[in-house]
Amino acid sequence: MKTKIARFSLLMIATIYLCFGIMFFVDPASFSKGLGFVNLSPEALIEIRAIYGGLEVAIGLGIIFLLKKEPITAAYISLISFIGFAGGRIIGVALAGFLGWHHYYLILEITLGLLSWWSLLQFKSRK
Repeated sequence: MKTKIARFSLLMIATIYLCFGIMFFVDPASFSKGLGFVNLSPEALIEIRAIYGGLEVAIGLGIIFLLKKEPITAAYISLISFIGFAGGRIIGVALAGFLGWHHYYLILEITLGLLSWWSLLQFKSRK
């Protein structure tokens, strides 16, 4: 039962990644305003699409494709990505302070990171 909840949790996380990635592909200028980016050049829009769009879609698809045969690997991918996001955000906030919506993003990243870690533990306990 717990591994079913863990699979559902990772599927939910993958869906969040896919949704955010698609949003940044479709309209990077609008969605990047919430991150503090304004008046972006065409080169910057390409970068936003590549990182916030492409990378997030890739992470989401990777989690989905690995869930069936390699759920431990899927959980590691999810966990490592949130360690990176939250770790980078903590460093940024330490240097610049809480600005804009970054405290909400940090709460989301820590929450989803903990959910990824819990999912990983569930899959490992079944091994």
